[in-house]
Formats: sequence, structure tokens, C-alpha cells
Amino acid sequence: MQPISGLEVYPNPFGNETTCSFKIRESLNVDVYLNDLSGKVIHTFHSGKMTAGRKSFKVDAKELNLAKGVYLFHVTSDKRPAVVRMLKIE
Repeated sequence: MQPISGLEVYPNPFGNETTCSFKIRESLNVDVYLNDLSGKVIHTFHSGKMTAGRKSFKVDAKELNLAKGVYLFHVTSDKRPAVVRMLKIE
């Protein structure tokens, strides 16, 4: 079984806000971050130990000064990465 599962973004595409959620099956060191398609990290939501369970992070486009375009939401652990594409509109 994968240590990170169910990674989803809702709504997607999004305007001002969206929520990224996923499930962790066991306690892990996890990095949760958003980057653009050039690879530049826009924001780090979490870096360090995370307990098992369902997790969610709100992405506020205004707060992060996101322009229209495609972004990648990453959840990486020492075991396996998970990535989902998000589309910012308007």
C-alpha cells in the first residue's frame, strides 16, 4: 500500500481558493508544497513529521499572489511522492 493516497484538489479549476487533501497511512516526514511549471516553489505548507490520517490545506490564490495558470501541489515523503495538477482561472 502507498503511504500517501487520495490526493485531490477541489474545486479544480479554481478561482480564489481551493483545498488540497490527502490521506497518510502512517506517521512520516512529509513536505507539502506548491510550485509552478518552471519548478519554482511558490509556497511550503508543511515540512517535517506528520501523523497518520486525512489532511487538508487551503490554497488562497490572492494570499499567494497566483496568476492564471497551471500549478503542481506536491506531497513528498521519504517513501514516495504524490503530485496533482491544479488550474488557476480568472
